Order: sequence, then C-alpha cells, then structure tokens
Amino acid sequence: MKINAFLFWERVKSLAANKKVSLKDMSKTIGLPYSTLAKQTSTDTFPPKAEQLLRMAEYFGIPVDELVYGGKAGTVSPDPNADIKAALDTATQEECDMVRRILRLPESEKERASAS
Repeated sequence: MKINAFLFWERVKSLAANKKVSLKDMSKTIGLPYSTLAKQTSTDTFPPKAEQLLRMAEYFGIPVDELVYGGKAGTVSPDPNADIKAALDTATQEECDMVRRILRLPESEKERASAS
C-alpha cells in the first residue's frame, strides 16, 4: 500500500496538537534535528528511516502502523479516498476545473482515457 506523505504529516501534526506539544518540542525529545522534521513536513516527504518512525510512534504511544496508516493498529483508514479529498482541499481553481471536466466526460471516454 502506498503511503500518502501529506496525510502522514497531517496525522503527526494532529497527534502533537492533541498532546499539546509543538513539532519542535517533539523533535527535540525524540532526538531528531528540527530542521530535518521541518523540511519533511513542508515538502510532504515521508520519513526516510524506520528509526524515525519508531521514535515518533513511541513518543505518541501508538504502534508504527497506526502512525503511518491511521486508524487503529492493523487497520487502514476507513476512507479509501482520503488522499484524494485532501488533495482537493488544497487544489488550485484550475485543478478543480480540470477534475470537473473529467467527471463530466461520458463513461466511454473515461474508460478510454484510463486505458491509455
């Protein structure tokens, strides 16, 4: 399963907010330079090292798979379209218009476009 980095970082930010700590405080506690964390969150880069994921999960007191995928451990987010919805929340007007045009296509053209 592909990991959506944007949703991952939104989850981390939410967990930090629930714990009433800043990402800077969290990074200091887990021994990760804040500059690394800030770059990862601002560019929606997935953490490159398993050790970073483990430290973050331990910090929040949750299993790694729950940190990565959301929901309860061993489950995937109940909304399989969450990444699309998140992308649409930040889409430009031009991108939204393009999606509208695609949605208005006749089914035969949608099928042809997805096959290519």
